[in-house]
Amino acid sequence: MGARGDRRPPGGAGGPHGRPPGGAGDGLPEGAPAAEETSPVSREVTGAMAWSLTAKLLVSLLAIGSNVLIVRGLGEYSYGVYSIYLNVARFFSLGIGLGLAQGVLRFLPEMRVRGDARGARQVVCWAFVLQLGGWAVVLGLAWLLRGVLSDLQRADLRTILPLGTVLLIFESFWTVLASVYTAVRRMAWLTVASVAQKAALIGLLLAVARADASVQSVLYVVAGSFVLGILLLAPGLPRILPWARGPRGEGFALRRNLGYALPIALSALINQILWRSSDTLVIGYFRPTVEVGFYNAAYNLAQMVLEFAPLAVWPVVLASLSEAHAVRPADLLRGTRLYFRLLFILVLPPAVTGLVLGGEAYRLMYGPGMSPGAPICQAFFIVFLAGFFAAPLRMALFVKERAVTNLWIGAVGAAVKVALDFLLIPSLGMWGAVWAVAAALGVSGVLQYVVGRRELPGLTV
Repeated sequence: MGARGDRRPPGGAGGPHGRPPGGAGDGLPEGAPAAEETSPVSREVTGAMAWSLTAKLLVSLLAIGSNVLIVRGLGEYSYGVYSIYLNVARFFSLGIGLGLAQGVLRFLPEMRVRGDARGARQVVCWAFVLQLGGWAVVLGLAWLLRGVLSDLQRADLRTILPLGTVLLIFESFWTVLASVYTAVRRMAWLTVASVAQKAALIGLLLAVARADASVQSVLYVVAGSFVLGILLLAPGLPRILPWARGPRGEGFALRRNLGYALPIALSALINQILWRSSDTLVIGYFRPTVEVGFYNAAYNLAQMVLEFAPLAVWPVVLASLSEAHAVRPADLLRGTRLYFRLLFILVLPPAVTGLVLGGEAYRLMYGPGMSPGAPICQAFFIVFLAGFFAAPLRMALFVKERAVTNLWIGAVGAAVKVALDFLLIPSLGMWGAVWAVAAALGVSGVLQYVVGRRELPGLTV
């Protein structure tokens, strides 16, 4: 539900206490010693992965339920307006987040390995402080653009755009807190908080539905659910970061943090165009507002079903491989190989099922008034496969701090998508957007593989 950055837009394990098994065929040097037994970090990662998958499964189910309530509560036209706001707000949230949540995932495990308490505190504190600054700038931009965007999209955004932007800060803070818990692999309480946040959202939506839901009321409800999540996570920070107390360590340079996070934010901006339903803004310019809602609901349903497992393991794997790479760089190749295998198991079965049954599920959930989006939903279950299978290569480059490389690859795909959107949507409508997504993901996936082979010699898929 709320605006997201690219979250997308990942296994392996390792850490300061032990190393994953190695040897020929594992991407490690010939004769590398194999561990006699599972290391403490490996067991910790396995437990975190289990909790993360459990949380993502429950949260995804609740998210689908909340989407059903919003679509049915708002109706076809109002949901189209909400879809336009949602996609604009996703871009705004990137300007607020600045990639700092990903920076927490990347650098907090490194500070843990080094025992740098001062650096750990700086990583977390800078994330909150800089997001407040980004929020103030984005809020001013929303106020200035409210009239222009309303005219371009032929929908009244003059009230909901500034209001929604004010409330976006709560989701941004929630994302940073969740990244802290994930980075130190304290997934049990994060699971509880995540499920509670989505359950509260559904409860509040049910209450609003009885009083005739509006776009404004939905915005308040979404923000309220994130406030609850923040209240559940924030008090636990001293408990989960006991090693971050005291003066130990050299500290963490803000320049390094921004040097990593800002390219990630730019990459997330590109990913928002390439991977999320940004096509709705082009559809809103050329086509009726109700078509925006049909397309957005179809796109989001297919993506939520397919991405719950990959998104659940991505932050855990990113944090774990960052820690492992700091100790033994050769483990990155092995982890990337394992993640390819994991994604094949996690994504292919639901994709095939969605191709067959996705349209009927769409009609059943959203009602007959939304039925024009049903075949679009079925198509997306197959179209999205190319994007998921490129994820391990993106993850490996992030760990190696090659965020700029991911940025230009995504930029090529995004350029293909935008060009085809303006070329195909005026004549083909929603199906023009589907073809644009398929072409863009295919082009960027091929580029990601070519560059990945160069950065990780010996990689096989």
